[in-house]
Amino acid sequence: MDVEATVYRVIAGLPTGPAVDIGPDFRLGDDQGIDSLFFVELVLRVEAALGIALPDEEVAGVRTAGELVALYRQKLAGQ
Repeated sequence: MDVEATVYRVIAGLPTGPAVDIGPDFRLGDDQGIDSLFFVELVLRVEAALGIALPDEEVAGVRTAGELVALYRQKLAGQ
């Protein structure tokens, strides 16, 4: 399962998604037009695509696409 590609695809595919290149340093914040509702939608779609749910407290501190990928990879490794 390619976690990184899945996360990036979900970010790019959201209706209000950014029209820029998405990589590990892509910031998931207001400076990219990603507000809290967009972030919740992003996490829900990634969870559905990967079949893995993360607790809210784990994703609350995520600031970049790379950090989100790392959390999902850790979760997969721990299963």
